[in-house]
Amino acid sequence: MDLGDMAHVYLNGLEDIYVRIDRGGMQAISWNEHTVGAKAQATYDYDFSSIGNGTLLFGGEFSRFCLGSADYMEGKDYTIPLKVYPVVNSPEEAGEHDKYLLKGVEKAADAFIQLKHRFGTHFVANVGVRYDWKERRTGKTLHEFSPRFALIYNNPLFNVKASYSRAFVDAPYFYRNNNLDVEFGSEDLNPELLNSFQLSFISDSKLLPGLFLDAGIYYNVADNVITFNYVTSEAYNAGKSKYAGIELTARYTTQRLRSEINMTMQKAINTGSNTGNDNQLYNIPKMQINGILAYQLLKNLRLHANCNYMTDMTAYFVDFFTEDIENLVQEVPVSGRFLLNMGATFTQKHLELSFNVNNILNNRYKLGGSCVAPLQQQGLWLLGSIAYKF
Repeated sequence: MDLGDMAHVYLNGLEDIYVRIDRGGMQAISWNEHTVGAKAQATYDYDFSSIGNGTLLFGGEFSRFCLGSADYMEGKDYTIPLKVYPVVNSPEEAGEHDKYLLKGVEKAADAFIQLKHRFGTHFVANVGVRYDWKERRTGKTLHEFSPRFALIYNNPLFNVKASYSRAFVDAPYFYRNNNLDVEFGSEDLNPELLNSFQLSFISDSKLLPGLFLDAGIYYNVADNVITFNYVTSEAYNAGKSKYAGIELTARYTTQRLRSEINMTMQKAINTGSNTGNDNQLYNIPKMQINGILAYQLLKNLRLHANCNYMTDMTAYFVDFFTEDIENLVQEVPVSGRFLLNMGATFTQKHLELSFNVNNILNNRYKLGGSCVAPLQQQGLWLLGSIAYKF
């Protein structure tokens, strides 16, 4: 179906970048699915006085996923269906130009064991491993082992934790079993993997009453990251991405005051194809800071404010108008921003009134993400609400 006669372009706020959308063209997809399963786990506490005590946790889980039916329709003018595609069990059942989301069944099972052991009064070791098995719709099976380890040091003022973990998640059923315009994947997609190393420091009201601190550093290696190739219109595994960062959260509360600030700094060491450049992951700032402040001014009146700061980012846009396929996807800079919001909430028995002023500074900014170009965001806006709680 050609929706070209229903298309138009608009300038989205970035110089020389246009985005094509379809006016009146529509796609509708729906499906019915269900999952059944069972899970069992048990714990065993032990005490070896000479070498410490701990808890052993073990168990397993089984699940069966079934997508029983799926419907896909294309139309125009938001209301007029032009074609409804058939439901099929395999690509061989579909016609040459048919689009489909395949019906099918997938099974998954896992088994895990975890040991938490205390050495004296200061040290705790947490060791575990998990085995995952999965059978995809096509009969292909996956086998994954995910170990994890943590060593924790406790004292009266703070805790320090060093940890390593490996995790995996399979490519979604939807990605692997359709050839629709909305997202065309492949059964060849591999599970995404993440190896994470972390060192953290935590103090909960121990250094100062009401003060919570959480600071940490991390190094992550992500493999088989799934992204989208706009040249071939397919999702694919982009390879490895390595990045490191620092996270900090500080929260102070009293009977009337709640304040919190958190900061994240992140640097890409290297990135897989189409997930970023040598310095930065796409659409993720190198530094982000959030602040929250709430104060109970009166018994029925609470004032609140929050702010958000992001440094410059690197995004991408898809140039659908170029004839140069090699430059179909291009990098674009996105300026950093500072947002400030303030508001008040008044309550009286069952009645609640609130008023908020968002983006007080009326900053004009753009954000990228799972879209073909960074999009203009809202400037100054007001929101009021009235609620009655029964």
